Amino acid sequence: IRICLGFDEFVTKMCCRAILTVFWIIGCCHSKPFYPLYGIDSGHKEFPNPTAQDLSIIATNFTHIQGVYSTKQLMTFKQANAEFKPVWYINSDTEKSPIVEGGGYRMDTSYYLFGNLVQDITPGDQHVGISIASKKLSPLVASDESGPVSSRTNSVVWIRLKNELMKVLHVNPPNGNSVQWIKVSRGFSGGGSATHHNKNDNVFVPIYNGDNHGFPANKRRTKWLDYCVDPASGLALQMIENHTTAGVADGYAGSWIDCFSDGQYNSVDIGGVRLPSPRSAWDFNNNQPYNHSTFFSTQMMRLEQIFKKLHNKYSRYPTILANNIASGYYRAREWRMLQANPPSFPKPLDGYCLEAFAGREKNHDKYQSGCSGTVLIWQDETIWLRNIMEVADAAQKDVAIFPMVAQAGCKSTTLERVNITYRDRFETYAYASFLLAIEKPDGKPHLGLPPFYQNHDHTIRYAHVNERYFWKIGTPTRTVAPNDITKYKPKNHQSFVRPFTNGVVAVNPTTKPDHGVPLGGEYLNPLKPNAPAESSVSLEPQTAVILLKSLEA
Repeated sequence: IRICLGFDEFVTKMCCRAILTVFWIIGCCHSKPFYPLYGIDSGHKEFPNPTAQDLSIIATNFTHIQGVYSTKQLMTFKQANAEFKPVWYINSDTEKSPIVEGGGYRMDTSYYLFGNLVQDITPGDQHVGISIASKKLSPLVASDESGPVSSRTNSVVWIRLKNELMKVLHVNPPNGNSVQWIKVSRGFSGGGSATHHNKNDNVFVPIYNGDNHGFPANKRRTKWLDYCVDPASGLALQMIENHTTAGVADGYAGSWIDCFSDGQYNSVDIGGVRLPSPRSAWDFNNNQPYNHSTFFSTQMMRLEQIFKKLHNKYSRYPTILANNIASGYYRAREWRMLQANPPSFPKPLDGYCLEAFAGREKNHDKYQSGCSGTVLIWQDETIWLRNIMEVADAAQKDVAIFPMVAQAGCKSTTLERVNITYRDRFETYAYASFLLAIEKPDGKPHLGLPPFYQNHDHTIRYAHVNERYFWKIGTPTRTVAPNDITKYKPKNHQSFVRPFTNGVVAVNPTTKPDHGVPLGGEYLNPLKPNAPAESSVSLEPQTAVILLKSLEA
């Protein structure tokens, strides 16, 4: 491909396509990746649709892919590999104002405790005094939309007391005692009728998603308000059931459920102040805030109901992948989503994704929520080790943990934009790290990576699978318990070394070089087939090598 880059744009495109076609034909005659891969395709609207060749490369080398495809493209996947499973993205955490407000789901949003009433109010009272629960919370703002539903620029603001909703018409600034007086209309749409409330009763306000600064206090917004959804609500079930049903009808194998964990992503208050999650979200069924354990248990019950509904509809289970395992919590509770417990939990997830396994993409915006990054950040050694331990635990249980080399949303396209040498270094490090934890080629854990590359001037986007994933390294010949992963370090070295039946991996996760790392045998470098065998290696900071005993295996 590098040969093609010196010509004008048209010749470059034709040259790259020709070379890729040759490699694709050759690749079809070789085995699939030695350890299973799944793909994340967040796409680029500025590029043409993937070609049939691109789709065939993906379908024959990956087991699943999360992306958005046309019916024709889904058919191309199926023609290339009937067992391949494309899944459709859904954000399980939030829903926009046209659905929440226009659809009558105001009671289904997540709420945070804003404060408490300073006096009793009767059904006819419109003036409400609230003692704000924390000085860190933003004060209430008034609705600036006269109608019942927010627009892209104007907001309907409401509060919740028990099952009654009240639209906020006018607000006064909080006084010195953190008491805010507001004027409301009672018995607002979506809730119960006006009723009596007592002094000290809890006052709740919806939790918003902070992406795109979509909260009512932002008077310059031009996008819909985005509400966090209570995982115990009917809307939370309906979102996933309806989306999966629509996807299956179009030809998808099922859904990839984002933000399905023990908290809510980027939750903010009415003024955009970040809220601690999940303990800011109120559990109305138990009249207390959620904690990580209760929020996760609610997600489990949600998933149980989703499986039952889908099975009743199809007499089978569509493929359901979910994201994101909270790093450091997998072994404490999240493994439960990967092990069936009939009859209450009829089947496990088909895959539970662990984002940012080896690193993450850095973006340029303040909240790190954009998709324009061009820099990769390696995980620090502590987080890296924790991720290795979690994947090792899942691999030894043979459950479907799906670590993603970096992040899984639109930020994943950073890997497409960086130069090939930089990407190769990062992916080699990520794959070698995965091999430190894995157990068998036909096991349930999968490694996730973007299947697309871009040329140096970002005019061509093409599917490609690096040769490292086809190397027949064999199975591990040494396994330690997940808590003992550091035993893979040779004496007096900071790198990790693990032998396989036909190779070895060595990973240096630290920020210091490690020279003369013993490998416990002699191995060949597949990238340097004419070089002599090596019995030790020197590893620069945050680098790795994958070596083989025999290149002919």
